[in-house]
Amino acid sequence: MSDTTNQLERLYQKVENYTKTSVLLYKLNAVDRTADIVSSLASRAVIAVILTFITLFLSIALSVYLGNLLGDISLGFVVVSGLYLIILGVILLFKRKLIINPVSNNIIATLLKPDTSRIRQPKVYEDDID
Repeated sequence: MSDTTNQLERLYQKVENYTKTSVLLYKLNAVDRTADIVSSLASRAVIAVILTFITLFLSIALSVYLGNLLGDISLGFVVVSGLYLIILGVILLFKRKLIINPVSNNIIATLLKPDTSRIRQPKVYEDDID
């Protein structure tokens, strides 16, 4: 009877340890995925800022160039602004297809991707199996 009680206590402790380890594993995986998403967003934000400055300076250069061709600098800025309004209209028309769906799919794929290189299942040793 004592041997059975002792085995049940050991089994209970092993189940408790396994549960704690599993919960910790899920927490660590959640932290890992969150870190992946945040680092991806940070790098994309830096790229977006750089592209914004590039676009700004190219727009100014194009505006000045077109203004010189048209004889009035302000007309060059009006033409470039019109181009941006057309681009904005196209983006607004197709925003679900161009922005919302790809971003949603990327986030879902990042959260649900199986990453077997980082996930390690707890090892079961022979002395644990009785």
